Amino acid sequence: MKASISRIEFPGEARSTALTPGLNIITGPISTGKSQFLRLCRIVFGSKVKELGPEVRAMQAIRASLTIGKNDYTVYRPLTDTARAKIVVSTVNHGHLVLENEAKPYRKSETRYSEWLASCFGFQKLYVPSAPTRIESDPNPLGIRDYMMYCSLPKDEIASEVFSHEHPHKNIKRRYVFELLYGIYSAEIANQQSRLREIRHARANLEIQSKAIDSVYDDLPWGSSSDLESELQNIDARLQMIHDQQVNIRVESEEQSGIGSLRRQLLTTEEKIGVLSNEIEDLENGLAIRKRTSRQLRSQIGKLSRAMTATGAFGQYNYVKCPVCSQSLPENRNLPGHCALCLQPSSPQEDILEELVAEQLRISRQIDETEHLLEESEEALESLWERRTTLDDERKRISEALSLRLDTFVSDKEETLVSLAEERGRLAERASSLNDARMFMSRRGQIKGALETVLGEEEEAVEALEELRGDSRVVQSRIARLEQRMSELLSRMRLPAFLDARAQISRANYLPIVGGRTFGELLSEGLTVEVNIAHALAHQLVSAELNLGLPKILFIDSPSSAFGKEGFDPKRLHSIYEQIRHVCSELAGDLQVIIADNHVPDGFDRFIRLRLSEHERLVPS
Repeated sequence: MKASISRIEFPGEARSTALTPGLNIITGPISTGKSQFLRLCRIVFGSKVKELGPEVRAMQAIRASLTIGKNDYTVYRPLTDTARAKIVVSTVNHGHLVLENEAKPYRKSETRYSEWLASCFGFQKLYVPSAPTRIESDPNPLGIRDYMMYCSLPKDEIASEVFSHEHPHKNIKRRYVFELLYGIYSAEIANQQSRLREIRHARANLEIQSKAIDSVYDDLPWGSSSDLESELQNIDARLQMIHDQQVNIRVESEEQSGIGSLRRQLLTTEEKIGVLSNEIEDLENGLAIRKRTSRQLRSQIGKLSRAMTATGAFGQYNYVKCPVCSQSLPENRNLPGHCALCLQPSSPQEDILEELVAEQLRISRQIDETEHLLEESEEALESLWERRTTLDDERKRISEALSLRLDTFVSDKEETLVSLAEERGRLAERASSLNDARMFMSRRGQIKGALETVLGEEEEAVEALEELRGDSRVVQSRIARLEQRMSELLSRMRLPAFLDARAQISRANYLPIVGGRTFGELLSEGLTVEVNIAHALAHQLVSAELNLGLPKILFIDSPSSAFGKEGFDPKRLHSIYEQIRHVCSELAGDLQVIIADNHVPDGFDRFIRLRLSEHERLVPS
C-alpha cells in the first residue's frame, strides 16, 4: 500500500522540509541531525519517541503531512510518550481524530495511534505465539512497528542485521511478518492457534488434576462403584432400623412410666402461663394509660381554677392610662359593655365564669370515673398475678416429676440406648466416608470425560489448522520471485568479483543467502550494506508486483558509512544509489525512499531535500 510523507515541520519554528514520492536524500556532516530526521519520519509511522535524542524531544512536537493509500492526513505528534500526550490526526473530509499514545493504559473505548495506523494499512490486530514452535506459549501482539521493520534500515543495523534479526524478540516478529506477507501465515491461522492454545492449556490443567486424583485413588481401599453403592444402601437401611428401634423404645417407655402424660401436662401448663402473661401485660399497659389520663385531668382542673381567678380579678379594672405607652385615655373610651383598650363589645364576666365552672365540674366527674377504673384494674391485676404464681408452682412440680421419671427411664434402658447410639455413630461415619468416596469417584469420572472431550477438540483444531496452511506452491513461487528480484539487484551492483550475485532466502529463518554464504558469513561491512539494501528493495518490488500489502516506504540511514572515498568504494556506493533510483522509477513514484547520508554520490544532488551543516542543524543550538 502506498505510504509517503510530503512535509515535516516543527510547530512554532521556521524549519519545514518538503519531501516527494520517489527518492529523497537528507545530507550533511556528522552530528547535524540527519539520523534524527529519519527517526522523526519513522515516529510518524509508529516508532517510539524514546528513539529520539534529548535535543529533538525538546522541540515538543512535530507536524507531518502523509499519504496512506488514497487518503491524505496531517498528524500532530507530541515528542513525548506521557499518558497525557494526545496525537491529533486531521483529514480534509472527516475532521480530526484525537488518539492515545502507547503510554496510556489500554481501554477499549480509546484508540491508540499505532492501532489507527495498522487499520489504515489493513493490518489486523493479531496475537501470535511468543515461541513459534510452541503454540501453547504466551501470545504476543503483532503491531504496526513489526510491519515497519521491513521498511527501515537504521544506522546501527544496516551493516550488521537484517531487520533486527539479532534481537530475539524482534526476530520472532520479523519472521511472523514475512510469513504473513508471503502467505505462510494468516489471520485465520492466528485465530485457530489461539483456540488451540486455549484447548491445550485446558488439557494441561485437566491432566494435572487427573494425575493428582489418580495418585490418591490408587491408594484408597475402595472397590468398584457398584460395591460402594451397595454398601451405602445397606448402611442407610440399617440406620433407618436403628432410628425406628430408638423411637419404639422411647414411645413404649413413656407410656409405661407416665412420661408422656407428664409432658402433656407440662405443655398445657406452659400454654396457660403464656396466655396469662399476655393478659397481665395488656392490663399493666391499660393501667399506665389510665394513670397518665388521671394526671392530665388534674392538671386541667388547676388551669381552669387559675382562669376563673384571673377572669374575676381583671374584669374589675377600669383603665385610665394606656398600659403600652402610659398616656392618659380619654373618658369617651370607657364605654359600658366595651373593652377600654380595643373598643370591641365584651361578654359579661358572669357568663364566662359560669362556663368555666361547668367545665370544671365535668372534668371532676371524669376524674372520679378514672379513679374508679384504676381501682378495678389494680384489683384485677393482683388476681392475675396470684393465678400466675399458682401456675408457676404447678409447672415446677410437673418439671421435677418429669425429670425424675426421665432419669429412671434412661437408667432402665441405658445399655440398649448406648449400644444403638454407638452403632449409629459408626455407621454414620462410614456413610460419610463412602459419600466422600462417591463424590471423589464422580469427580474423577468428570475429569476423565472432560479430558477425552478436550483431546477430541485438540485433534479437530490441529486438523483445522493444517487445512488453513497456504498452498505451498504459491508460497514458494512468491519467495522464488523475491530471490529473483534480489539477484537482479545484486547483479547490477558492483559486488566483489569472487562473490556470486545469486541470492536465496533461507526457508528456516527467512534471511538472505548470497553466493552460498549466509548473512553472518559476509565479513565485509560494505557487502552486508549492499545485501541489506538489495534485500529491502526486493521486498518492495515483489510486494508491489504481487500486492502483498507491505507499506511502500523505505528509510535508509548512512549507507555510505561502510565505504571509503578512494579506490573502488565510491563506484560501489554510486551503484547502490543507482539501484535505489531505478527501483523508485520502476514503481512509478509509488515507493518513497528517504536516505540520510554524509556523502552523496555525484549525480544525485537533485534528490537532496534537506542539506544540513554546522550552521544549519536540524535543531538549532
